[in-house]
Amino acid sequence: MNVTLNVTFDEAFNGTEKKITVRIPGKSEADTHTVKVPAGAVDGGRVRLKGQGAPGDNGGAAGDLLITTKIDAHPYFSREKADVVVELPVNVAEAALGASVVVPTPDGKKIKVKVPAGTQDGKVLTIKGKGAPDLKNKGQNGNLKIIVKVEVPTDMNDEQKKAMEDFLAASEEEKRPWQ
Repeated sequence: MNVTLNVTFDEAFNGTEKKITVRIPGKSEADTHTVKVPAGAVDGGRVRLKGQGAPGDNGGAAGDLLITTKIDAHPYFSREKADVVVELPVNVAEAALGASVVVPTPDGKKIKVKVPAGTQDGKVLTIKGKGAPDLKNKGQNGNLKIIVKVEVPTDMNDEQKKAMEDFLAASEEEKRPWQ
């Protein structure tokens, strides 16, 4: 038998125990099971409860109950196996000049990350070992991948507009590769 178990991002990251109730064909009462979702569980991962599924044909032994984890979306984290991905919005000045920015980690803490001067949109900064527990490599964690998103201002005050105009004037001499 197959059932799906919804878990939050945090429950999958940290591991949890959840109760599920399953109606087994041929039984008058539903069975309740405690399912241990391991820390680092992935979307589509499976937990097997041996002999807890539907009875076999012609009075055979009960089969296994397969529980497939479905991980709910998180507001700003996503997963790539054991790696955790987060987008980091920075403004044009922070990307150009460099900055120290506070970034949340999936374990509920915050770390200060150095965005190097000249960082381009889409650059990935990697913090080793700050991802989810790796189910295939016990005792190890994936990485936290921080994708820098340079945000261009759409509504500037007069001082910001003047600063950008000054930057543009100072950049007039730069040539594009095809010029």
